[in-house]
Amino acid sequence: FATKLETFIRSRQLTAGSITMRTYLVAFALCGALTIVESSKCDQKIIEEIKEIWGNYIPNILETAVAYGKEVIVATTPLYYASDRKCVYSIFIKEEDQYKIVNTEVPYEGSEIRVVLPINEYEGYTNVPGRTIRRYYAFYEGGVQLVYKCTTDGEEGDAEGAVKVRASGYDEEKLTEACEIAQKLGITLSTEFDRSCIYC
Repeated sequence: FATKLETFIRSRQLTAGSITMRTYLVAFALCGALTIVESSKCDQKIIEEIKEIWGNYIPNILETAVAYGKEVIVATTPLYYASDRKCVYSIFIKEEDQYKIVNTEVPYEGSEIRVVLPINEYEGYTNVPGRTIRRYYAFYEGGVQLVYKCTTDGEEGDAEGAVKVRASGYDEEKLTEACEIAQKLGITLSTEFDRSCIYC
């Protein structure tokens, strides 16, 4: 599944020799020269652009996610997850009246990290109760989703986001479309995950 995605990402990476800009950022972070914040403040311009993409149709997020089953991260903005993560995937479930997300991060070394959190849906975005982070679903079609992540009380910064695909199958053209939309929104997908992640 990675061929078109890899080409798309590689064509947009900032390089210096064979080292990407992400490598520099991670190196600075490890040396303590860079403060990594959880998320930047929600950009109303990006949110308005997302609403234009929706048109008259607002994504039915959690019900669709439960039906999709396992969804696997294939690309993110820099430092969206810790740099030692090999794979990240999630499953949404509904218990009585509460939706929950079961998120699993698989590091290159050591045991996987699994977290279960309650999650609510509002108009086009999801939120964990008691937290200020929102995930706007800019695109959710054909087994592919593009998420814009931001916080209501953070500082302004680069747009953060991720692309996930349905493990049981997805539309390759929709994946390309999601990546193109990310670029238009200013979400730089410079980190890709190995194709084997879909089989985790």
